[in-house]
Amino acid sequence: MNTTPRTTRIAQVFGLTDDRILKFIDSPSAIPDGKVLTSLRRSASQLFYTTPTVPPTSASANLAKRKQFILALDGPGIPQDPWAYPLAWSRKNVIAVACGHDVYYQNLDTRQIAHLCNLPRPSMGRIRAIAFATDKPELVCMGTTTGNVQVWDSETRMRLRTWPNQDWMGVSAMSWKGAEFVTGRNDGKISICDIRTQGEVLKFKGHRGDVYAVQWSHDERYLASSDNRGAVHLWDARNMTNHNSRRLGKVKHDGPVKVRGTRSSSSCSY
Repeated sequence: MNTTPRTTRIAQVFGLTDDRILKFIDSPSAIPDGKVLTSLRRSASQLFYTTPTVPPTSASANLAKRKQFILALDGPGIPQDPWAYPLAWSRKNVIAVACGHDVYYQNLDTRQIAHLCNLPRPSMGRIRAIAFATDKPELVCMGTTTGNVQVWDSETRMRLRTWPNQDWMGVSAMSWKGAEFVTGRNDGKISICDIRTQGEVLKFKGHRGDVYAVQWSHDERYLASSDNRGAVHLWDARNMTNHNSRRLGKVKHDGPVKVRGTRSSSSCSY
């Protein structure tokens, strides 16, 4: 900035001629007479400075406490929907991540990263849920926000099946059982697909709200499903039909429920 002689004289009186005034470091003033004012300015600036607090639930706080984490994955375009399932871990120690219209996976044994597939048309929506098969861990199914369902072979990187949804209702959750997998949709419907057939094996109205999660029991005899209204339904696999699916029980919560589980145990969070 161009300064006038009058401005320079005023700046000398108040000790403001130090060219390092805008540097946020502690350094001695070049003018002895301005040392006191310079110290006062620095002290005043520290009064208005507060150390930013990191929420305990943030990723930064957890990584700072657990510096021994094995791997950090970057997922650009990963769904920010808390009810989505953008991550899947196979029995072959492979992690798949849904990043918008693409799916990437990494073999944790070899640390090799590969691109599995992408959605060729924007009308298919964005990938919202992915899941690896249990019996054939190289197979991965994915569901989109527009209801499109696909099954891919992660080893050959080939698409095996596609199930378009005529209702355009997004897929919110998936769970495998052998060669079949069940999907939950935003219109409250639950459907079962088989990689050996073209169409849906089973489809019925299971919930009044959006289905947020589906999970088979470890013995694959029962299916648990939950929705955004806090309802958790329990189904018998032997009595599930298109027109008359018998529900074994129902649990009601005050908020939305998301079911998470493994082959040996399951849990609910809401």
